[in-house]
Amino acid sequence: MDIKHKGIIREINKDVIRVELLESSDCVSCSAREFCSAGISGEKIIDVLNLDQSDVDRKGYSIGDKVEVVISRSLGIKALFLGYIFPFIILVGVLFSLDRLFKQEWLTGIFALVSLGIYYFLLYLFREKINKKFIFRIMPITREIA
Repeated sequence: MDIKHKGIIREINKDVIRVELLESSDCVSCSAREFCSAGISGEKIIDVLNLDQSDVDRKGYSIGDKVEVVISRSLGIKALFLGYIFPFIILVGVLFSLDRLFKQEWLTGIFALVSLGIYYFLLYLFREKINKKFIFRIMPITREIA
């Protein structure tokens, strides 16, 4: 089963198709809404790799078209772990392990925050490798339910 979100094509380049995600009423009933940033109001832009420009032309996509951005559920869960669960485990692990080492709680807190900073910096350094694993697809919306 895939995770789908409606959007509008804002830009088509040689390498990427930029899709602005639309706010959805489906987010209210979703069990992952607390973790997912797609349901939060504000502009969300997704870059979908344009692997074959001729394929895009054949499908007839153009700027302003409504599409569905699709990612497999397993990749969505992997993103959840990378963005939220692993950092939480690191934070709690560092807090509990260093609490016994240092007498000052503020020092333990600083080390825990620094460990999170290092984790997110490593994610940033490996973003190209990670982006290659997270492949978004777009599909035309065949019918609009009012």
